[in-house]
Amino acid sequence: MRILFLSERFPYPLHDGGNLRTYHLLAGLAAEHEVTLVAHAPPGGAAALPDFPLACRLVCVDKPSVLWRVGGRVYQGGRSCRSLFLAKNWSPPLLAAARRQLQQLPFDAIHWNHLDTACYALRGRWPQLKVFDTHNCLSGMGLQVARDARSWWRRRLFTYEARQLRTAESVICRHMDRNLVCSEDDATTYRQFCPEGRYTVIPNGVDTNFFHPQPGPQEAHSLVFTGAMNYFPNEQAAQFFCREILPRITADKKKVYFVGRQPTSAIRALHDGQRVIVTGEVADVRPYVQRSQVYIVPLQHGSGTRLKILEAMAMGKAVVSTPLGAEGIPVRHGQHLLLADSAEQFSRSVDELLANDRQREQLGAAARKFATDHFDWTEIQSAVRQLYRDAVEAPNALCN
Repeated sequence: MRILFLSERFPYPLHDGGNLRTYHLLAGLAAEHEVTLVAHAPPGGAAALPDFPLACRLVCVDKPSVLWRVGGRVYQGGRSCRSLFLAKNWSPPLLAAARRQLQQLPFDAIHWNHLDTACYALRGRWPQLKVFDTHNCLSGMGLQVARDARSWWRRRLFTYEARQLRTAESVICRHMDRNLVCSEDDATTYRQFCPEGRYTVIPNGVDTNFFHPQPGPQEAHSLVFTGAMNYFPNEQAAQFFCREILPRITADKKKVYFVGRQPTSAIRALHDGQRVIVTGEVADVRPYVQRSQVYIVPLQHGSGTRLKILEAMAMGKAVVSTPLGAEGIPVRHGQHLLLADSAEQFSRSVDELLANDRQREQLGAAARKFATDHFDWTEIQSAVRQLYRDAVEAPNALCN
């Protein structure tokens, strides 16, 4: 099968959850099919392309300026894509590159990665099999942010944005032959506002050979949270933890590491060099996770499934998470991790684990087994290949 894989971002290097999912699904498809990736050029431009390890054709275009993209999108209009986020990522050069590929080669399927590229499916006729990987329910995330906004103008802005995103998601999901979602929770959300769409759960995964328990000493009373620190849910989670949870933790000499690229000014302001360490980008997050006693996931916004929590579980770490942080992952509280839905409960759970070596070890061992049994990328790649085979052989079959 010949597949055109369209992505706003080049999925390399693997420095955030979005790139990880994109890369591994792309790798799974490229292992069996002839895949052409059309994307904006990666950081570093063409010089970074030789390092890309996957066997697929690469077509990269320069990303236009934000003003050019937004202005062009506003001029073109379109009731289904009036979201500010979608306007910001709208790229006529990317759309033109995809159309050129379709004129040059007979493709059997198009894989639309994220909502921003899926909007191009509404521009013209695309007779190929159309598969949309949602990654998240963006309208749901917008409503979460609007609900928790502290100022009236932010509430109004994010409520408007969420409504525009929901309109776009509804129109696009109806238009696609298959819609990939990360969890049953996301599938339920999509079905509530777009029951006509065809949804298949393809969960996020983890490379359990790369992320595995590692020997070595652990730093007493140390906690760690990883992720792209310019991503709003992560930024908000770090602030919430330092403001509401950290002061409630009673353990002596407690310390938390926030590990991830591009920390915002708000994240950098949390750094005091003693209780709070903001590392910025690191070459490898595993040493920080290994030497910390507890992995924390204080997320309050987001959808899909968090790859960071799967990576920590695969490394055999004891995890404390909000219910939202573990959303979409069928874990059991007290068996695979500890769930806490308030700052007080979160701090108590952290104190409980810091004081109990045996409990940390038991949770970590169960977490590792859970991750390897259910979320290894090789199994997920096999599932997405099967989805494409089924979609071609039985295009009208119902999805789960």
